[in-house]
Order: sequence, then C-alpha cells, then structure tokens
Amino acid sequence: MTDNFDNELQQRLNSLSADTTGTHMPGPHAARRRAAQRTRNQITTGALAGIAVLAIGVIGITQDQMFTAPEPAEPTDTRTPTVSPTTPDTPDETDDATPPDGDPTPPDGGGGGDDIPDDAFMTVEDITPDGEEGDVFPEWTATDARQTPFDCAPVAPDGTDYSAYENDGDGHFLQFIEETEDPVARFSQIRADLERCVRDLEQSDEDQYTQISQTWNVSGIGDEAWMANYFDQMEQPDDFFVANLVSVRMMRTGNYVNVVIQGGPGQDDNANMDTEDSALSGERLCAAFGTECVGEVAAEQTDREPIGDIDGWLRVDDVVAATGLEEIVEGTEPLEANDGGGPPGWALTYLPLDPESAGATFFQRRFYQQSDPTGAVYLSVDQEIAEFPDAETARAHYEDMVAAAESYNDDGRNLENTSSVDEGNRAISTWREEDQEFGITFVFGIALQGTAITVVNHGIDSASDHDVTADQMMDLLTRAADRLSEEG
Repeated sequence: MTDNFDNELQQRLNSLSADTTGTHMPGPHAARRRAAQRTRNQITTGALAGIAVLAIGVIGITQDQMFTAPEPAEPTDTRTPTVSPTTPDTPDETDDATPPDGDPTPPDGGGGGDDIPDDAFMTVEDITPDGEEGDVFPEWTATDARQTPFDCAPVAPDGTDYSAYENDGDGHFLQFIEETEDPVARFSQIRADLERCVRDLEQSDEDQYTQISQTWNVSGIGDEAWMANYFDQMEQPDDFFVANLVSVRMMRTGNYVNVVIQGGPGQDDNANMDTEDSALSGERLCAAFGTECVGEVAAEQTDREPIGDIDGWLRVDDVVAATGLEEIVEGTEPLEANDGGGPPGWALTYLPLDPESAGATFFQRRFYQQSDPTGAVYLSVDQEIAEFPDAETARAHYEDMVAAAESYNDDGRNLENTSSVDEGNRAISTWREEDQEFGITFVFGIALQGTAITVVNHGIDSASDHDVTADQMMDLLTRAADRLSEEG
C-alpha cells in the first residue's frame, strides 16, 4: 500500500457518520443477514488505526472511533403548527421500560412542532466522540434537509421538529421528534416501513448490497425502543466503498416518537450495536421536558438465528476451553470467504494467498463471539477452512502459508512463530504479533489435516484483561484439526 492510499483511506474512515458497532459486510443477502457479527478483521473496539487496517487488509469500523468535529453547529429547527401522523395496519405489541424512579411522566405536548425544545435534540458533540491528539476530522454543518440520501431511511414528516447535519466525507445525520395521538402505531409503522423497504431491495436483482445488518429491541428507554444497522448500496461506488452503513435508532415516550438516523460510507459492521446513543437521545428528549425515561438499558438482538455446532468446525465449547474466553457463547453461520466483499484469500494480511487459486474446492469462514452488545471490549475468535482435492495440494499450500508468515515484514513488523508440530498427515504452526504503539496483539494458527487447512485467529486489545498463550493457541488449533478429522 502506498502512503497516498493509506492517507486517503484514513480520511474516508474519519468522515464516516454512521453508528457502526455491530459484523456484517454488504454482499449476498441470504448469508450476510444472519451471519458474521465480525468479518475478516480482528480489530477490537477502540483499535481502529493504520496498523489495524494494514494488518487485516480490509476496512473495519468500530463505534465512536471514526468521527469528531471541531465545534457543534446549532441544530436546524424547522417548525410548522400541525402534525398528521399515519396509522399502520397492525401495531406491534411492546414492553414498557421503567426508569429507576418509577414510571416517567412523558412529555405531553400540544401544538405541533413548536412544543419541542431545542435541547431535546442530540448535538454534534453528542454524535462525535473525543479524538486522539492530532486527529483531523471533517466538520459538521447544519442543513435544512428533512431526509438523508439513504434509501429506506425514515423521513421527517411535515410539521415535525428536526435537526440535520452533514459533512464533506458524505456523512449525514438526521433526528426528528414527532408528536402523535397514536405513538404505538406510528412507531410500529416507521419500523415496519424501513424493514420492508430494505428487505425488498435485498431481493432485487439490481441491488447487490442493500441489506439488514442487525436489529435490536432495547428495553429501559422510554416506553419502547429499537435500533438497526443496514447497508444501502451506493449509486456511485468508489475505490473504497460500495455501500453506506446506516444506523437507525428509535424510541417512543408518551405521545412522542424520536427517530435518529446516522450514516455514511461503510465496508464492515464490525461489532454488535451498543445502546449508548439510543439512551442519550432518550435522556435528552425527556430531560428537555423535565422528566426521566431511561432506566436499566438492555438490548436483545432479533435478526440472529441460533446456529449451534457444525460438523467440521470448532465448537463453541472448544473455543472456550482452549482460550478461557467464557464470554464467547455462539458461532455464526459459515459464509463464503471469497464473496466479493474484499480481497480474495485468507483474511490475514500475514497470509497473502488465495486457497481457491491454489485449487481449493471449499473456502468458508465462521466467527465465534460474545452476545453482550455493550461490552467494553469486543471478543471474537475467527476460523476459516479450505478443502483441497488431495493431500499433496493441501500440503503444498500449507507450506506456502508458513513461508509467507515467516517472511512477513511490514515496516519492521515481524511475527513470532510460537510453536510448530508436523506429524505427516497433520501439521500445526502458531504465530503472534504484539504492537505496543496501538496496543493490539494478534494471535493465529494454521493447521493442516489431510486435505483441509484451517486458520484460526484472535485479536487482543490492550484494554482487555486476558491473553491467549502459545500453549492455548496450540490447544485451539489441535481441536480445530480434530474437528476436521472427524468430518473425514
């Protein structure tokens, strides 16, 4: 990669304005919708930097790391005196959230948009976290747009108060607060219209990238809350991105429905969504009316289907027993590794080889992850498997992979070969890289078992309180090879 490429890439990442916590990439909709909560990167929360992008070879985005702005602009406030809500055919049943001091006294406005105080809206300071010293980020400016450029995103109806911002990196933010006589039905309609629109585009032959990434019901915020990330295919893809990643957060309290849309160019959706922005928007709305409506917040993902253990792949119990990472509770549905969502080949830049080009007839990846969307450090163990037509071809590719790891040297970064065994039909090699500057440690291993090769990797953030030793990695790779052997 050239310096110009790196600089341009970092500028594009810094410009993103979508809440992108949670791991999908745009692509074939059937697998993408239910599969990985983490794709080919091992970037943990809080660690998106040049080292991470270079190490993984694809773009990874974690929430609250990408975008800050100099000074907040004042919200755009466009008011008209009446609201005309539309009632859906079938409102959803919802659970009420109760804050610590009991049932809130919800805002009970009366005359349309003029009843919404300015401080009920999120500010630029709210939506842009603190950056590191020396970071340069695009500047947000207020606009009068009632809608974002993203397909399917909710639009602020006439007569509602709203605030809108955009930046020069194609980032967009819109929040509107709608007063309605039937908030349950209105909330359900907005959510249903969004999901229906995205699902329809998922099935379109002309649209290859629009799809739901993740959806969550959120308790403890107002009377009802919901949030989702989805990919929206760009009309004009560029060298880095083919889709926008759009975050939609909704809550209702009393007679008000609060909708926040934030989005921009995005390649991956790298971790579960967290509830921080949802809670903050609820706190601002209710505080503006002198009430409280945020209590103990919890999120439950609604788009994920239980997968369970799969023959040939590591079991969740294997991962936990070998690594000690008890937070990991589930494995995703395997998906095709070379699916057009990024460079072909093994996920790690340490291994710049494509097994399919070497004759592999099967090449997939799977992710083992935690279920808590609000954890301070996101944990994932990632596995890839390639199957070759014969043992000789598999052995040759394994040796090429080991040679690539041994010769890896990017700006003085070297890998340490922490253990190796070779027993003819089975060979295992494990590796480690520690980067002190960015506080990230990468551990991975390569296992050959007959006609199959598997790679297992894990990223360790310095903010975490765990490590995975060489012995643990050898144990994990041995278990992975055993599962391949059982598959035959």
